Amino acid sequence: MSTSQQTFSVGELRVTLACPSTNWSFVKEDPTPRFFVDSDGDLQLKVTAESEKNIPLPAGVSLRAPNPWRIVRSAGDIWLFTNRHEGTPVRVLHVNSEWKTGTVYLNRAVPRIETAFPLEPPLGELLFNHWAPWKDALILHAATLVQDGRAIVAIGHSGAGKSTVSRLWSERFGPNTVLTDERTLIRRESNGRWLAYGTPWQGSGAFSSPIGASLVHLVLLEKCPRNEWKTQSRTVATSNLLAHAFVPPVDRLTVEQSGEVAARMASDIPWTQFSFSIGPEAPEFLSRQVNERA
Repeated sequence: MSTSQQTFSVGELRVTLACPSTNWSFVKEDPTPRFFVDSDGDLQLKVTAESEKNIPLPAGVSLRAPNPWRIVRSAGDIWLFTNRHEGTPVRVLHVNSEWKTGTVYLNRAVPRIETAFPLEPPLGELLFNHWAPWKDALILHAATLVQDGRAIVAIGHSGAGKSTVSRLWSERFGPNTVLTDERTLIRRESNGRWLAYGTPWQGSGAFSSPIGASLVHLVLLEKCPRNEWKTQSRTVATSNLLAHAFVPPVDRLTVEQSGEVAARMASDIPWTQFSFSIGPEAPEFLSRQVNERA
């Protein structure tokens, strides 16, 4: 049978999707198209549409569940499930324990399932959140700001000011200097250098770029009446990195691996709490503080 292959890449973590026919085509909604590349993936996924009864499952696991998503580890392999709210299964992803091969099972009964992107949220997010720590990477709730090829990652939960800082930074230094205002993938290269990448999961500012830049500083955002800068210890940095990382809490092995990645990152990269006032002075203050410590 002929197949159609396309590779989806976030932070140089590449997934090749092998669809069952050259006639198979799915809708790529913006910003997803920016993250497709012309190269083979590290993870090879076969995509197939099946009836519910033909979707294989690990022992003791039910296909239908009220949860919008689930993660199950069975015999070392990872199973990711995404369901509708009434419990109807939509997609099941099975990945082998070595993160080399797997299968995306689409529920044929779901309307237009074969034209939707196989890794559309939340499945793609769950996959990369779970895979990243095993590739010496983490996905953080953070914006990424770039100046002169160097990345500043601004971390914060919803409402902390990621999109606000991104907008202010963009207005001051240009629209191409923000890689993301919502989720950042940070990855350690074999030479020890850390890179920060934009992701397709954008925030309210709609900043989303597949580009990466050398990470020079991590900042924890907090809105404040005035701009302030406070250095934090490595222990506090590690704790905050994990608190803002998208780590699947139900898988102990991945949680432990994420902790190791966070500890290395906190050891290598300066970490500061940035309390900022909403105004044009904020990006100038942030840029000056980082440059003084470069």
